[in-house]
Amino acid sequence: MNTLDADDRHQPNYFRANISSERTLGEGTIISIDPRIAAPQIPKRLFNLVKELGRERTLHKDELLYAKDSYVHKLAVVIDGIIGKAMLDPQTVNTEAYAIATPFCLASGYLNFFSERPCGQACFAMTPVRIVECDTEDLKAELMKDPELFFEAAAHFELCAAADKVALIGRICPDTEKAKGLLSDLAQNF
Repeated sequence: MNTLDADDRHQPNYFRANISSERTLGEGTIISIDPRIAAPQIPKRLFNLVKELGRERTLHKDELLYAKDSYVHKLAVVIDGIIGKAMLDPQTVNTEAYAIATPFCLASGYLNFFSERPCGQACFAMTPVRIVECDTEDLKAELMKDPELFFEAAAHFELCAAADKVALIGRICPDTEKAKGLLSDLAQNF
């Protein structure tokens, strides 16, 4: 994929599905993803606004996007690659991602968009990654001008947070009846 444009004429297939078992990375490489750990894909209008306000950035494999407990003042969308989310910083402790963000998914910035609290998870590049990120204050100012898009963004942030919870529960207790009940309950958000 050579462009960041998200319009109806050139919209890639993976942009249409909310959560799927396959995702396209980079130059058409398809990988299989467990949908319980994949974040929902960003709505077109929100993506286009982030792209308009933001800038592209490249991360190397294993590079931190944000450390746990850091303040996040940008909303980041994955363009190519995979961002992993972990409860501990992978550079200080050998840890695995409990959730992921694949192309056209929010990598960070949605959990604390309104509260501005510190990041409760570490976000790191599991592969070489290209993201587009924009300042949250700039995005808030633009969203306030369009109430429909504001509520679409808020609803999407809730879905992303719910997806993280589903992934974390599935990772912590994958085979218990209690986990199945919690996953079922949270999955209703999708």
